[in-house]
Amino acid sequence: MTACPKPNFKRIKDKVVKIKLQEEKCCWLCGSSYALSPHHVFGNTGNRPMSEKYGLVVLMCINHHTGDSGVHFNKELRDRLQAFAKQEFIKIYSEELFYKEFRGRYEC
Repeated sequence: MTACPKPNFKRIKDKVVKIKLQEEKCCWLCGSSYALSPHHVFGNTGNRPMSEKYGLVVLMCINHHTGDSGVHFNKELRDRLQAFAKQEFIKIYSEELFYKEFRGRYEC
């Protein structure tokens, strides 16, 4: 009895350059290094996996992340962060790819 060779299935993944939105481990807004948590810049509309894929994640202190005036409750701050992330994305990729990947939901 001869063994059948196993099929050689390999996943082809698109090589993606992770965008680095910040250099140091500190709050993106105030620079604090206390109680940091990751914030997916385009995560609130089902684009969290895309934010993860391209590195569009910043660290934020608890106050600026989920606090009363944090990015989750402050549209002005959220828009500012999304505009910055879009600009950094376009430097490496293109505006067309941005709208394709993020479904054109962000008019920054």
